[in-house]
Amino acid sequence: MPMIPSRYNITIQDYPDTGGMLIFNTLSGSLFELEPDYRQSLEALQNGNKVNEADMARLAEMAEEGYVVEDEETENNLVIHNIRAAAYGSSPIVKATVVTTMACNLACKYCFESGMEKSPTMDRETAQMVFDQIVKRAQDPSVKAIDIDYYGGEPLLNMDIIRFLSEKFQEWCEENKKSYGFTMTTNGTLLTPDVVAELKPLGFQSARITIDGVKEIHDARRPFRSGKGSSYDTIMKNLKDTIDMLPITLVNVCSEESMKQLPELLDELEERQILRKLAAFQPGIEQAYLDNQGKVCGSMDCALTKESAENFLLAIHELFRRDLPPRGELLQGANCSVTAAQGLLIFNADGKMYKCPVLMDRPEYTVGHVNEEMLNKHHYECVTKEIWKQCLDDTDCPYVPTCGAGAGCRFVALANSGDLWGDGCSRKFHDHYVPEVMKLEHMKKFGET
Repeated sequence: MPMIPSRYNITIQDYPDTGGMLIFNTLSGSLFELEPDYRQSLEALQNGNKVNEADMARLAEMAEEGYVVEDEETENNLVIHNIRAAAYGSSPIVKATVVTTMACNLACKYCFESGMEKSPTMDRETAQMVFDQIVKRAQDPSVKAIDIDYYGGEPLLNMDIIRFLSEKFQEWCEENKKSYGFTMTTNGTLLTPDVVAELKPLGFQSARITIDGVKEIHDARRPFRSGKGSSYDTIMKNLKDTIDMLPITLVNVCSEESMKQLPELLDELEERQILRKLAAFQPGIEQAYLDNQGKVCGSMDCALTKESAENFLLAIHELFRRDLPPRGELLQGANCSVTAAQGLLIFNADGKMYKCPVLMDRPEYTVGHVNEEMLNKHHYECVTKEIWKQCLDDTDCPYVPTCGAGAGCRFVALANSGDLWGDGCSRKFHDHYVPEVMKLEHMKKFGET
């Protein structure tokens, strides 16, 4: 059988030992340490040199992990299949984000949502239509669960809708032999033990809280709207009081300013006996919003620059140093929700539907309304555009399987170029991030080198 090296190999020469190689394949997800003879066999194949019987045996082993493939066309067809399966495939879980209100009790200095507060708080009539839209998608026999993330603004400012929807979802799921649970993205200032105790019987499974750094930085950037008190102190008290009641992920926004004092923040969380009880401590990114109107707290899936990679790596190295690796596989990619047919739907408080939360103030990017039977033409444009094909056809980028159907972040493409389908390439991020994380993952599996 003919063989060629995979286009999607990322290698680090002479690591962890001289003569060897650390290799990661973005298509198969395999990370291995190659011994010198395996490296030599792979390099002989890559350079077009003659390979002997021993080389062929080693190459056959490497083919099982995806480092060697039959031919480029077969490999590209697998990439196409995987991306389309992820973008168009069905899921046993119907996931949605429900924005209960755009109101917030904080006045974050950078918040992209600050100009959106004229959007109404969700009422029960709108919530009923949200319920109808979601259960319509959950009626498929292959669907086993409904998973909602309540979002804002500050979602706990409209607990009535959380109760209302949760009671309806629980009743419907019980009747239809499915399960229901919800998470919450909250600023943490209202997440008291009484609130958690009330919501847990309704399916409250976990919370995600964002913090901007140590007290001085956080309070300057995320003050109470009233101007009174410390939001940092309130969050820390609520964390201490609720950390044993449900899983909580703390997201630290990785700005240049906050990274300098990350060790101090982690020390304080350790002293308060919070750090090691967290479900995860995760780095988040700070991105400029459209027209520089503010900034958004994003995830690693939306990171595109070398600078954001450097901030992430500083945070990740510090967590590894403390034996607190971040949750999840650090080398695993994700599909942009904008381009996924069965991906996340965001139900705004006014009933408009979106595919990305940071597009919620742009009416031209709605994909429907809760009072409409069908999603609109923009939804179908998003899921059929297949912008990733240009990366497959016109570049030698090894990260196409990692970027998935979004070919980077569509929001950032819009912010940078004014075009949702413009350049959202994240290669600068990956070139800087992936080799370092390969070393960390190797260390996690095999110990320090």
